[in-house]
Amino acid sequence: RSILQADGASVETRGRFYRTIIQQTLLSGSATWVLSARALSRLERFHARCARGIVHRPIQHRADGTWITPPTKEVLEACHMQPLSVYIQRRRHTLFKHYAESECDLYRQCLTVTGPTPCSLAWWKLNMEKKKE
Repeated sequence: RSILQADGASVETRGRFYRTIIQQTLLSGSATWVLSARALSRLERFHARCARGIVHRPIQHRADGTWITPPTKEVLEACHMQPLSVYIQRRRHTLFKHYAESECDLYRQCLTVTGPTPCSLAWWKLNMEKKKE
């Protein structure tokens, strides 16, 4: 971040750098993760904190003891980013599409799973009809 700021990179360029380098590393393998709501919330907060750093709008502590938190949606839009769950869903869709098109046995086996899985969630049961490309 310091190098990009020193070079005078725009907010859009810094956001693109984050998505290309940091986010790709952070989400490596996320297409197969089973995320609890708590874990996803933590990842979303990290993502929002990074976005606030990119646009120079940190959470501020006032002298009266209150906190000022810039709206996450506004901060993400400023650096041309979306919530992290969107990027994870895209990765899952890509993996889903790969297995669906290849007609592999693993995919067919996953579709036959009924009842709770070891983690009580089968991500491949997501409604992918809405994601047609």
